[in-house]
Amino acid sequence: MISEELLRQHFESGGGINIRVDKAQLERAVVAMRVIAPDSYRDIEALLPIIYPKVSLSYESIKEHRRTKY
Repeated sequence: MISEELLRQHFESGGGINIRVDKAQLERAVVAMRVIAPDSYRDIEALLPIIYPKVSLSYESIKEHRRTKY
């Protein structure tokens, strides 16, 4: 398959990709983590840089997402 070949090339080359992350995408990630796992705000704060390297949200920013209706 083409996708398998692309993945193999990507990981064997040691290369990386850049992904633009906007506020809406971060909000969806925070909401998803709150829905599918019993993550605390601190857990989410720690996980975001793993999902999106070099990206972080403060504890207060994450807490604000809870107050927002989706």
